[in-house]
Order: sequence, then C-alpha cells, then structure tokens
Amino acid sequence: MKSLHIYIVEDEPIIVSTLEMALSKQGFVVVGDAEDYETALHDIELLNPDLILVDIQLSGDKDGVDLATELDKKNLPYLFLSSQTDPHTIERVKHTNPLGYIVKPFTETGLRTNIELAWHKYSDSNQHFLNIKHEGRLQRINQN
Repeated sequence: MKSLHIYIVEDEPIIVSTLEMALSKQGFVVVGDAEDYETALHDIELLNPDLILVDIQLSGDKDGVDLATELDKKNLPYLFLSSQTDPHTIERVKHTNPLGYIVKPFTETGLRTNIELAWHKYSDSNQHFLNIKHEGRLQRINQN
C-alpha cells in the first residue's frame, strides 16, 4: 500500500505536532495543516491529499462541520478527530459523510487503525469509479 497523504485541520498547534509525529511514525505523509476553514479549503484544493483529518472546533467563524459539508460536495474523504461528543455536535455531524469519528485524546495505534480501516472501506467503495477533475470540480464516473 502506498503511503497515504494526509492533511490536518486542527487549531491547536500542540495537537498538530503530536498528529504529525504520530502519523509519520505510522508511515503516513502529512502534506499540510490549517487551523481555519478558509485556509483548509484553499490548501486542500492545491495539495490534493488522499485523506483529511478534521477537528470540529476551528479558528474563525466556520467550524469543522461546515468544512465537512464542503468536502462532501467535492467527494473528498475525511475523518473527524475531535473531543466534541455533546449531543448537539453529534446531531450536526450526522448530516455529513465522514469515514469515521476519532475521539481525542487518541492513541497512536487507535489513530492508525481508524485511518487504515476508513481508507480500506473508502478504497473498496471507489474501486469501480474514476475520479476526474474538470473545471475545478472532482467528478466520479462509473468505469462501466
């Protein structure tokens, strides 16, 4: 399996550093990070990561659920990574399509396991589709 290129959206610098170190130790490649919605959307478009880790609480007016809604529109795979488990947040998350939800604090093995399982599920579900970028939008086309 090729090393997954992962983008981190997290507003706590210490958590970003911890994630980068943990992901690197597990063989993943961190291609960038952002602490707010706007920077994340811009960077994701430029860097084209395989997978995005999204915290719920971000700097600025928009949060991770808002970002997830945009990622869903673009058919981009992401996992939530958050300490937010209150009923209101979970209800908002239910209206998005994450590959999973990792609760902080996390362990390195828990992080790796969740990422690998989510990526496996995502890869299996997309193996019969071609992803083609046209006019700045990602289009999924059935190979048949």
